[in-house]
Amino acid sequence: PPEHRPCWHRLSTGPAQQLRPDQTMPSSSARSVAEDALAPPAVGLAGRLVGGAVMSSFMFGYSICVLNSCGELISVNFEWCGNDWQSDCIASRGSQGLINASVYLGAALGALLSGRSWFHALGSRTQLVLSDVYFAAGAVICALSAGVGTLIVGRFASGLGLGISA
Repeated sequence: PPEHRPCWHRLSTGPAQQLRPDQTMPSSSARSVAEDALAPPAVGLAGRLVGGAVMSSFMFGYSICVLNSCGELISVNFEWCGNDWQSDCIASRGSQGLINASVYLGAALGALLSGRSWFHALGSRTQLVLSDVYFAAGAVICALSAGVGTLIVGRFASGLGLGISA
């Protein structure tokens, strides 16, 4: 006949474990400590990697959208069309195209660099710091720019940061 087992027998850690009549059930505090020790961390490695990927994607999209939303204002401010009210001319379109393309060229070069073995040997923390340095340098260069050339250089530096972090 099957052996009668108490309902708390299911809480044992293995199939061969069975409490003797002189043993008592572990206290609830002892069980909660054991359960806490076996609980997964709130944010593990996968969560951190997903967070980094999400932030990189956000920065890439944000960097592109910021320039696209104020491209016409930039052309008016720098008077690429020869006056301070017009923003749609051949010179303005060409300049905006070069500025937008420089982000993608920088991102492609940054992604190419991040795939190299010598760059991988720097470690992920160093790579992230380097990408942040490129982001900051690109922002400062763009903020202090006086023309198309410096805007292209600043956007290229931001693109390098995007490519390294992606």
